[in-house]
Amino acid sequence: SGFPVQSPPQAEGACDAVMVMNDRLARRTEGLAARLPVLRLRQPIDLQRFCFQPLRLEQRGRPRALLLSNYTSGTRARMVEDPGAAAGIELRRVGATTTPSSAPEHEIADSEIVLTLGRGALEAMACGRAAYVFGDAGGDGWVTPETYPALEAEGFSGRALGEAIGTERLTADLREWREELGELGRDLACEHHAVDAHEREAVDV
Repeated sequence: SGFPVQSPPQAEGACDAVMVMNDRLARRTEGLAARLPVLRLRQPIDLQRFCFQPLRLEQRGRPRALLLSNYTSGTRARMVEDPGAAAGIELRRVGATTTPSSAPEHEIADSEIVLTLGRGALEAMACGRAAYVFGDAGGDGWVTPETYPALEAEGFSGRALGEAIGTERLTADLREWREELGELGRDLACEHHAVDAHEREAVDV
């Protein structure tokens, strides 16, 4: 959303409406010069690719966390390392600045916790893994049925709750991980983000 080329054309008659995937982009679109109808959909996820994979028995020892980001690096990335160790959690990093992957669903399936922003949170949820919204732009913590509405509205951007997350908060939050968080996230992804439901809404428009 930070690149002008991604904004809808402002020339008169160029388009009839704009589809957006969260409230944050809806506000941005409504603030443009051209006053176009804004149609609010939800981010679609391929639930076949990012499919539910139960934790194997050998995974139920020390939890493993994945910092999934193409941007988070330096001090921001190191902020996760000490809290993870303090909480007894093994941490891996995957993304353009560390270990690129064309199949993030496999990386997610090999973890119990995924720290990420944006679409990565939904992909983790679809895989039945606990999603923790945190990255270079901010953080909002665990995705739960209670926090989901606010986090989804802001596109899981880490800017929904207005709370800065430091190492103490990260340590405390990671210690609160439980396997159920992944199950609850999977339910939310299936209910609100199935790609076939998104397609039907788009066709109706």
